[in-house]
Amino acid sequence: MSNLISMRHLHYDDDDTGREIQMPSRIGRLTCLQTLEFFNIGLQEEGRGIQELGTLQDLKGSLEIRNLELVNGKDDAELANLSKKPNLHQLVLEWSNRDRESDKCDEDVLEGLQPHPNLKELQILKFMGSSTISRQTFFPALKILSLESMKNLEEWKDAHEMRSTAGEVHVMDVFPVLEKLSISDCPQLTTIPTPSRFPSLDVLKIKKNCHVSLAEKVLSNITTLSSLELRGGGRPRIESLKLVKSSLSIDDCNSLPTDILERLCLFPTLQRVELRSADNITTLRGMSCAACLKRLTVHICGNLRELPEDLYQFQALEHLEISYCPRIDSFGYPNPKNSFGQKGLLKSLERFTIDECNALTRLPVEMFESCTSLRELSLSYCRSLVSFPLDLRRTPSLESFTLWRCYKLIAEMPSGFGYLTSLRKVTIASSSSLQHVSLHGMYSTKSLPHQLQDLTTITSLSLFGFEAIEALPDWLGNLASLDELTLRRCQKLEYLPSVDAMERLKLRRLEISLCPLLERRCTPESGSEWPKISNIPEREIDPVRSHLKILINSFSLLDHFILPVFVPHSFSP
Repeated sequence: MSNLISMRHLHYDDDDTGREIQMPSRIGRLTCLQTLEFFNIGLQEEGRGIQELGTLQDLKGSLEIRNLELVNGKDDAELANLSKKPNLHQLVLEWSNRDRESDKCDEDVLEGLQPHPNLKELQILKFMGSSTISRQTFFPALKILSLESMKNLEEWKDAHEMRSTAGEVHVMDVFPVLEKLSISDCPQLTTIPTPSRFPSLDVLKIKKNCHVSLAEKVLSNITTLSSLELRGGGRPRIESLKLVKSSLSIDDCNSLPTDILERLCLFPTLQRVELRSADNITTLRGMSCAACLKRLTVHICGNLRELPEDLYQFQALEHLEISYCPRIDSFGYPNPKNSFGQKGLLKSLERFTIDECNALTRLPVEMFESCTSLRELSLSYCRSLVSFPLDLRRTPSLESFTLWRCYKLIAEMPSGFGYLTSLRKVTIASSSSLQHVSLHGMYSTKSLPHQLQDLTTITSLSLFGFEAIEALPDWLGNLASLDELTLRRCQKLEYLPSVDAMERLKLRRLEISLCPLLERRCTPESGSEWPKISNIPEREIDPVRSHLKILINSFSLLDHFILPVFVPHSFSP
């Protein structure tokens, strides 16, 4: 292959075995080569040493250099001439796994691999040289930097000082345009340069077995970054600390300081907070400064007892989700003295979810007073919840309502279902004391919510305004406790469930009103649906029309009817 001196692009099918590929001998003769995705360093005497890269000045795009442990120091590394490859924008430098005795020259090799200033992305893997990284190179165009699996790295020094001729000290920003910094699997690293040294940094990730003190020091110095994610495994290590625009996530970091949330005041534009598996967090009171917060998610925080003190004043909050927090027993109560007044509480809330909060007994009635934007409401597996004083007229935008296995909830459903013109999904199941359900349909609604068949404890069901339904489903017969059924304003409804289903219902009372097609089929003389309802003790078929007939008949019995006339004072003969 070394004779193909005009070759410009060399591609390999680089799967997991690609790291074992032996490079062509004397590849340095391909001086026109522009594309070389990776180079596996081999033995120099076989023509596979790192110096083969030195003559490939036209390389562009990305290059991954592997097996750097085979390079014998700075001088050999410089033979790659990376600093003379201006079109190379992505570079990966990787050592292989080895013991600590073979890491003596890693730092020298890294120093010799100085890239061109045009480099935009740099990833360094399995570097095991000195325990200190110093930044001797200026990276004016670098936007992404990743450090991974550096087992011995303890300190990453801050920017070195430079003195002017006048004796003034200046600190050089080595990474003036760096936007993303990722540090992974560096268990000894406890210090990195102050985030302010990266004036353009948007994303910071610290993950996979990194020391918790690194997260603490980063948190104590953050002033401009607005997003944070922490993940860990319960030891004094963290699995992930990620700062991504306006988002804070803490996941499985039981070693973090308990006052960590009080530091949220460092994030004045914080919009998203996620807490997952953080058992050492007992209170969220320190979040009172999160004025711009739009999303709050708390999941599996076993010792959490207190929610944010000023939760009801989170005017921007759109998504609130609390799940698997067994010690939260209340959502507190709004402060009547807050500056927004009662009408301003949670006015932006669109989604509210509570799941597996077994100590929660009640929700304050004021909580939903101003939730005109609420679209999704879900309560599930809250086994101690006994009070849910929700008036759905306060939530006119509600599209989805879920009430699932809240066994102690009071018998009445939330009031105001008839006002929910936007409702699309209803899920209700296994509330042992639930007895009365009223649903209001839409003009185009052609079927009942199938979840109704799971409500085997209800005794009363009212259906209003299902104007496109033509027949009621047979699964209504599963409602074994139902003894009252009310149907109103179902213009196209013609058929009740089958005879067998109606017999299983054992209804005591049936009311049909403003359902003209069904009413005609329920007449005793010739109605096809009459056999299904003839045994129901109390039947009211179109009670509105019946009451009107009674009223008219009453008028026909009158000999005289006097209508009083009111004469305006200004009238004169």
